[in-house]
Amino acid sequence: MNASNRVRLELSAESMERLLATGMLRAAEFRCLDLRSKSTVWYLLLRSLSRAGFMIEPVPPGQKRAAACDYGRSTVPHSRKKA
Repeated sequence: MNASNRVRLELSAESMERLLATGMLRAAEFRCLDLRSKSTVWYLLLRSLSRAGFMIEPVPPGQKRAAACDYGRSTVPHSRKKA
């Protein structure tokens, strides 16, 4: 596809999520022009999969997922665990 066949546009995350969720738009059909957009689209795709029943916990753009060793960590201090 040459440059004359392309459309550059901007739309809200809500509109993008709706198009992806209904299958009207697939991730393979577009590319993100900046890292922030890519992060947002990645989050929307993961959230869509989560809502479809897949065991995924999407993390919103700008937030970090807890390290693997943090999962299941007890909130009880070590000094009180041994009792």
